[in-house]
Amino acid sequence: MSGASIAAEVAAALAEVATEVGDGSFTVTLVRAMANPVTPWDTGNYGAPEEIELPAMVTSYPQRLIDGTLIQAFDRKVMIAAQGTKPTTADTLTIGEETYRIINVEETAPSGVALFYQVQARK
Repeated sequence: MSGASIAAEVAAALAEVATEVGDGSFTVTLVRAMANPVTPWDTGNYGAPEEIELPAMVTSYPQRLIDGTLIQAFDRKVMIAAQGTKPTTADTLTIGEETYRIINVEETAPSGVALFYQVQARK
């Protein structure tokens, strides 16, 4: 089985969970600010932000990992399939009705093939 087919299975599993639950609790919205085409590093108000719905699994961090600095009590751990848009720390996530900043993005890519992103999100 190739890495690409495993990545596709991860994406399909997250999408299936989102469909089966049906209440949106397994779906997040990635909000990406539009960048200035002349200075792309400047993500000011250059148009409506792009909103991308992604199947995801959202959990809390275990109490033993919460140190109050790197991981705070209300941080969320979000698993997002690697097929499609890669989250960045310049993006935000909407989970339910709440908006979260992206603190960290870790790519799980054994053998160089991205399977999923683990995102640390904070209010």
